[in-house]
Amino acid sequence: MNLSKQQQRYEVLDGMRGIAAFCVMMYHYTMCTNFPIFRNAFLAVDLFFILSGFVIAHTYSQRLLNGMSFTEFFCRRVIRLYPMFFMGLVLGGVTFSAMTKLGWSNYSLRDIAASLLCNMLFLPYLNDGRIFHFPTDIVTQGPVFPVDTPMWSLFFELFINMFCLLLFRLNNLHLKRLVLLMYGFVVVRGLISSFIHFDIAVTPSDGWGTLNFLSGFPRVFYGFVFGILLQRHIEEVPESPYASRLKFIYNQPFLLYGLLLMVFLFPFPYGMHGVTYLFMLGFVMPFFVWMGAMSWCKNRLSFAISRFLGWISYPLYCLHMPVSHGINVLFKKYDYPGVGMVPVAISVITSVITAILITKLYEEPLRNELSKRLKTAALRQQVKVVIP
Repeated sequence: MNLSKQQQRYEVLDGMRGIAAFCVMMYHYTMCTNFPIFRNAFLAVDLFFILSGFVIAHTYSQRLLNGMSFTEFFCRRVIRLYPMFFMGLVLGGVTFSAMTKLGWSNYSLRDIAASLLCNMLFLPYLNDGRIFHFPTDIVTQGPVFPVDTPMWSLFFELFINMFCLLLFRLNNLHLKRLVLLMYGFVVVRGLISSFIHFDIAVTPSDGWGTLNFLSGFPRVFYGFVFGILLQRHIEEVPESPYASRLKFIYNQPFLLYGLLLMVFLFPFPYGMHGVTYLFMLGFVMPFFVWMGAMSWCKNRLSFAISRFLGWISYPLYCLHMPVSHGINVLFKKYDYPGVGMVPVAISVITSVITAILITKLYEEPLRNELSKRLKTAALRQQVKVVIP
């Protein structure tokens, strides 16, 4: 089975999203072991933002500019994000409460309830609580989504969606200026942070915690707007003279996935005093999105794997931390003598199975039902406009 690029929905980009979600999970699972891997996985969030800008521009830009209401667009985004987001918070609330009882955080039950109330409304919970990651001395302070820390990026994802119509109306020159401005904010923030913390390296802009929350806004604007620009250039100029020299990669998605894994595996995320991070952010992540958008799956196997990676990426991202918390609590409760990578392996397997089951039994049926209701409501609104 040979598939032309026109027959696909950027399947290679979906595969890259799945690879990035897997690397984030493995980084979180191994950060407290003697063998932490995928130390560059924080860049996956920047990849997600660029991918989001690209895909949403491809799917919605013309529809919004041609009359789709902002209300309908925003409801579609909430329907896409919220069901799994909600499930991640519910599971996270249960497992995080168990962690707290074991003394692995200094949050009270009142703090957990308050954070869930804010987070379920897609609002950050600003706090100074601490999560202790034993047996290391790593402490997470003030995460804005305490019970499921990776959810912070979804707040920024939904936030930037509110500006889509405005961004789609800007011409390429204005978008390029906005990208440069936001990149400048990221660099300046990194320099200020390194100065305050007496660090010789430019550290990444974050957004996940109370102390670095504001830096998430230029980070998401930079990635999302860059994604819109990439989508426009690929739609307008299918092959640039420079990109055509890399044709050998276009029908080799596994090669692209392997290269992306190598980037996340790179053991020196802040090499050259942080220049490595800035280079990855400014050039490498956009390069992967460009190459992924220009690539295609030439056979049934690569197509199926890419589609599966894209399908499982979002539930895996939302659920892996609650699953890990639950596994760690069980190990502690039953005094299981597992050390090293044993809990990690069990967490990975459990996360994948949980993601598949919850998606099939809960998320997809609910999302399909909500989408049908939204479509019906939109049709009724159109009838009212045509026949006042």
